[in-house]
Amino acid sequence: MHRIDRLAYNAELSDPTAERAAALLGELRRTHGSDEVAVERAFSDIVRAAWVRGEAWALEWVEKAVSGGVGA
Repeated sequence: MHRIDRLAYNAELSDPTAERAAALLGELRRTHGSDEVAVERAFSDIVRAAWVRGEAWALEWVEKAVSGGVGA
């Protein structure tokens, strides 16, 4: 299991946030292949941009990251 996946699972995210993160990771892995560094970098960039726009899933992700639940 990849690092972001483990962190998301351990943080006990809401279903909508977990589903959004999983879908996004799937898209990024199709784009970047096995380059997990590129996947994590792209994921962080997307979370950051969505957080700035006030998207609920990103707000939850960042809240959990600040409390130590996930990595962003």
